[in-house]
Amino acid sequence: MTDFDKEKYKKYSRKIFSSKKASLVDLIEIRFQEDLNEYIYFKNLNLEHVSNNISKGFSVRVLYKGNWGFASDSMIDEENISKVFEKAFSMTQNIPEGLVKLTKEDIFEDEYIQPYLINPFDISPKEKIEYIKFLQNKIINSKNIDFSDFILRQSYEKKLFLNSSGASIYQERTRIFPEFSVYKVKPELTILKSRTRPVGEGYEYFKEYPFEEEIKEYNDLILEKSCAKSVNPGKYNLVIDPSNLWLTIHESIGHSTEMDRVLLYEANYAGSSFATLEGRGDLVYGSSKVNIVGDRVQEKGLSTIKYDDEGVKTGSFDIIKNGVLQNLQMNREMAAYSGEEHSNACSFADSFSAFPIQRMPNVSLLPNNVEDLKTQDLINMAGDGIYIIGDGSWSIDMQRYNFQFTGNIFYEIKNGKVTNMLKDVAYQSNTQDFWKSCKEVGGKSTYVLEGAFNCGKGQPSQVAPVSHGSPSALFENINVLNVKNEN
Repeated sequence: MTDFDKEKYKKYSRKIFSSKKASLVDLIEIRFQEDLNEYIYFKNLNLEHVSNNISKGFSVRVLYKGNWGFASDSMIDEENISKVFEKAFSMTQNIPEGLVKLTKEDIFEDEYIQPYLINPFDISPKEKIEYIKFLQNKIINSKNIDFSDFILRQSYEKKLFLNSSGASIYQERTRIFPEFSVYKVKPELTILKSRTRPVGEGYEYFKEYPFEEEIKEYNDLILEKSCAKSVNPGKYNLVIDPSNLWLTIHESIGHSTEMDRVLLYEANYAGSSFATLEGRGDLVYGSSKVNIVGDRVQEKGLSTIKYDDEGVKTGSFDIIKNGVLQNLQMNREMAAYSGEEHSNACSFADSFSAFPIQRMPNVSLLPNNVEDLKTQDLINMAGDGIYIIGDGSWSIDMQRYNFQFTGNIFYEIKNGKVTNMLKDVAYQSNTQDFWKSCKEVGGKSTYVLEGAFNCGKGQPSQVAPVSHGSPSALFENINVLNVKNEN
């Protein structure tokens, strides 16, 4: 890692904050950021790609008469910070008064370092490559597996946020995501993805994951899937595993409850939303079993952090309670624009050169808090239906409403028991009908935190890490399609 001199950066920033021009503007934010990203990709035993990138620099954001000015640079020294401030300030001059307002928030001086055991960047790429090659050798020597690929993604982030109101916040966090896929060519192309998930943890997650057990199991599973019966389309009761439901939560709830989409402030990248400001406290989003929270303090979450990129302290909040929409995700600007008193800490920039925009917290479906129903209990309740495990392809319309999702593994349920494997399954619905059909959710023992490294949003586009927790859940009378060429 490079030198990240917090005290020197603070000194440089204080000079900006005490300047004559600083007294003229409403707010100045200076964010110093360093991002380390490593990517390793294998095909069978062939190392196809290795990248280890460092992005380091700073940005200045200025608010003056309702307009933002923003500039950034990778050269961090006292003179250059002054130049970048001047550039950001100049963007707000000689233009009509703008509409930007911000909520008033508490000011913090603090440091936060996410808990982890092993920093991924303390381990040499050579050691990681040798371990992946060992695992790949196990995979391709499996009798029923014809081909395999393996990807390891790792990130480490440092941020120092300062503003002219007195905030001074330093934070560090790490993320890791190892995953493999296995392929069988005959009698037709069949693919299985590993059960690994992206997490806000250190290298210990990679080393402790039971890869060898899973590889052994997948040798049998891929043969079973290749010979599985193609599903008959129709209406089915579905028991959906957290490894699949997280993506449906992300697309149909996570994005549709972003306030900037609701206000049509953001629409170009992935659309707007069917939800409305007026719907809070009134819009029936799902059944009474559906309780969704936004949470930026959840342990090991990808979006977990103590303060967002506007210096607002994070926490958790209800998005949907007993099936009814309660709150939307907000940064300071969106909250003020809609008349809210406070932001709920949903601002994030993916690099030093990126303008901070409203981004998703960890958005999760809460488990049953009355009884610890197991997945098998839900299968019993389903009677006849389909049990869906793992994510696959998906599509959703530009208002986050009508959608279609596939998966990784599917089992037929007959008389409350899992029977034969199925394939070519996709479920189709609209957001409200789907979540209203949620008959029951599993207990805490079925809850798993899944997620994605690379949720895209904005123009220029930015990516953000986000987790979605979920128990297993039972949905009644959902339309199932046969998508022969999808899986």
